[in-house]
Amino acid sequence: MEVGTSMTDSNLKDYSNFYADLAQSAYRGRPNTLSRYNNALNWTLIDYSQDIDDDGEITPGGKKLPHDGKVYLQPDPDLRDTYKVTSVPVPDTNGMRQDTHHKRYQKGLLTDEKAGFNAYYLTDTPTLTNDTTKTYMAIRGSDAISYENWNDWIDNDAKFALNHIHTPQAKLATAGMKAKIAEMREKAPQATMDITGHSLGTIVSAQGVAGLSDEELEKIGKVVLFDGPDTTKSLKEMGLSDEKIKKISEKIEYYVNPFDIVGMLNREHTITKLPG
Repeated sequence: MEVGTSMTDSNLKDYSNFYADLAQSAYRGRPNTLSRYNNALNWTLIDYSQDIDDDGEITPGGKKLPHDGKVYLQPDPDLRDTYKVTSVPVPDTNGMRQDTHHKRYQKGLLTDEKAGFNAYYLTDTPTLTNDTTKTYMAIRGSDAISYENWNDWIDNDAKFALNHIHTPQAKLATAGMKAKIAEMREKAPQATMDITGHSLGTIVSAQGVAGLSDEELEKIGKVVLFDGPDTTKSLKEMGLSDEKIKKISEKIEYYVNPFDIVGMLNREHTITKLPG
């Protein structure tokens, strides 16, 4: 696993790092957020070579990026609305009555809002064809803690930190990766898929890849992760052999801040080598 410099969870100063660009765009409420296109029925051009004006905040476009900064966000054909119905007792003049509430969630191959999982699939051509050489999956990390994203922090982040669990979101990521790899084999046999994520997205990415077969793993190019903990202990808990963990590790590049508590989790050997 290669360890490099870090990406903070403030907005990027520019779009000079293609994988950091994708990882940031997986978040809601960020410049160039991919979530605004969730309900698109066709591909959407995403161009990181262009300056982005987000409510007066200008993010300069990147230079010398892969594909000149242009990739195509693919729609999730399985995306649909689901509803959770709850009844809450409230007092009224006749005693108590039940107030019914309908909470809408989106669910698809790469989205399960109830579980807190969001991922985005992008390609270097408008559609998957024999001309496609590279595809990307960007996996969202944890937004600021709130009732809406409780699953991120309790069912995934906290349980991983305490018990090195195989996170629920990672199981969803594996299913998405398997489906996209199968589609690539059929429509774009020369293509490989790179994966990127930030914070919780790094755990989901690494564990998601760990759920792939050796044959499927051959279709993964590299996994570029920002400010996330080392997942080796969790991969052992998942039952992976040392040989399989080594094969996965050779594909992973970590970019971490040595003074960030999340990024340095499970990196005791690294902490002891810090200056001072």
